[in-house]
Amino acid sequence: MRTLLSGLVMVIGLAVFLHGFSATCDAATLYGFNVYTTGTGSGTVTANPGTLMWIGNNGETSYSSGTSVTLTATPSSGSTFAGWSGNTCSGTGTCTITINGVMSVTATFNTVSSSCSYTISPSSTTLTAGSSTGAVTVTSSSTNCSWTAASNSPWIVVTATSGESGSVTGTVTYSASANTGTSSK
Repeated sequence: MRTLLSGLVMVIGLAVFLHGFSATCDAATLYGFNVYTTGTGSGTVTANPGTLMWIGNNGETSYSSGTSVTLTATPSSGSTFAGWSGNTCSGTGTCTITINGVMSVTATFNTVSSSCSYTISPSSTTLTAGSSTGAVTVTSSSTNCSWTAASNSPWIVVTATSGESGSVTGTVTYSASANTGTSSK
């Protein structure tokens, strides 16, 4: 016995898409499950188990109550996955959700900024002739802009154990060897 309890049924070719539905089928309750994509970028979302049937930015399928579904988001080239929202999904890793009714999740993809700028503070410093240590703060213009600290002089060594690279803001520590020569470095 099949009973449609609520929702909208769309027939496209031979595929049937059920939006916001629940149905009883041979004593098993099936629930509609929707994944939406949004943001300035693009990407794909896959479900395991099952296959999402996509119309535009809406992927739909159905599951029995109690089914554990893992969603994986993969950004397209030039995009980044910004995270999940809806039901119990959050963060930027995979999302595992247990179906217990009609449910929906949104995956946000944003474009990667093509221009990055960086500031270093302080922008310069004066060191004594003896060996010295110090720190600088590196700030990037966007969370999509990463940086790596490196020295282009053999007498300056980046000493940070966790601040050698990052995105947005970070502190880099360094040491400078003593100037044993007669000229300035």
